[in-house]
Amino acid sequence: MFFMRHGQSVFNVVHDRTGRDPQTPDAELSALGMTQARKAAMQLEGRRITAIISSPFTRALQTASFVAEVLRLPIEIDPLVSERGVHSCDIGSPASVLRARFPALAFSALGGGQWWPPQNESARTLQERVHAFMTKMSFEDRAATTLVVSHWYFINAATGACPDNAEVVEVRV
Repeated sequence: MFFMRHGQSVFNVVHDRTGRDPQTPDAELSALGMTQARKAAMQLEGRRITAIISSPFTRALQTASFVAEVLRLPIEIDPLVSERGVHSCDIGSPASVLRARFPALAFSALGGGQWWPPQNESARTLQERVHAFMTKMSFEDRAATTLVVSHWYFINAATGACPDNAEVVEVRV
């Protein structure tokens, strides 16, 4: 299974420079983040990836969209692979807003209410989400060839890695 962290977001730009939360819910990719996502997508070409699962946060969907275009694969959305609720950027957009931003994607997995984790989500709750996702994937034949576009905390909890923006981590399943 492949895990890819989203490209640099506008939240990352400010937070990395100042250490402060810029209060940007559901942050989009920065210009650099778009470049990172495009470059990573090109590097994934030729790898045996048969499915893309993405977090519903905008920065992850934007990153996944670059990959989907290069690999010519659809994007499945799964809120289990969302970021840990810690900062303002971890407050998601309602499914209706996401449908307008990404009309080609299906958001039925989000239901009608709040799909993103609560703020101050505990490490235990995050680990439970990771476990639920990995258990679900263990029953799928495609698990080894799936790319999961997600976030630092989720990828770290799933793999132990500390991925940079747009970095891909491969794990055996």
